[in-house]
Amino acid sequence: MRGRPNKYEQNVKPRFNEILEWLQIGATEKEIAENLGVNHKVFCKYKKDYPELNELVKTGRKKPVQAIKAALFKRATGFTYI
Repeated sequence: MRGRPNKYEQNVKPRFNEILEWLQIGATEKEIAENLGVNHKVFCKYKKDYPELNELVKTGRKKPVQAIKAALFKRATGFTYI
């Protein structure tokens, strides 16, 4: 007898493009997990168990982090908007 079916193959892997979009607009992992229909702790476990998901999350976070760094740098160097 098998245990509960793994939602990764059905709910997560086919939606990698959506996950990437959500990450790039600044969604939290908890919000992403809710959108996928899995518990946040389960999503974190999937990141540990599936390197491709972990890499996707890292890649998806790069763009927003770079934008934040650029904005902070401008602010710190005295850039102002008119």
